[in-house]
Amino acid sequence: MNNVLLHEDEMDPNTEECFNANIHMLNNDQRIIFENIQQRIDRNEGDLIFIDAPGGTGKTFLLNILLSYVHKNNQLATTASSGIAATLLKPGCTAHSRFKQPIPVNCYSACKISPLNVTGRLLHDARLIVWDEALVCHRYLFEALKRTLKDVMNNDLIFGGKLIILGGDFRQILLVVRRAQKSSLIGACLKKNP
Repeated sequence: MNNVLLHEDEMDPNTEECFNANIHMLNNDQRIIFENIQQRIDRNEGDLIFIDAPGGTGKTFLLNILLSYVHKNNQLATTASSGIAATLLKPGCTAHSRFKQPIPVNCYSACKISPLNVTGRLLHDARLIVWDEALVCHRYLFEALKRTLKDVMNNDLIFGGKLIILGGDFRQILLVVRRAQKSSLIGACLKKNP
């Protein structure tokens, strides 16, 4: 069996039990977000949702509850921008690894995924894609994923019509661009993505 699919099956065998225990621990704001996203998952609706909250407010906790909700019955893809953030999501995987993103990336880049390979099929079948700590990534990485998912899904909607959840905190450090002037740094930010 392919390593990509094996990695996605590494969820705790007690996923449903953990989900049922943790869902009751959401605060009111988290519950509203969860229910909003849950409806989109259940209707298999695509969307791009950004969860912006200060560090320590439970973004990763909420994302893990969403992932366990989906994993109970469906395949999913999870990512994080850094190795450390990836370890906090279950099952975690860096964005570069999951999406086969090119290094270096430019405005024309696409991920090294085709609709016919295992990763392409996994992303095609995924009900939810989570990208935590998204703000530390260059916007070209998101544009590459957007182009790739349009190809994988054979759909011209943004991100191929997939449900994408981005997490981050605009109050924390943003991405690092080597030797960049202020205008180049701002242009590289996710917030400037057209």
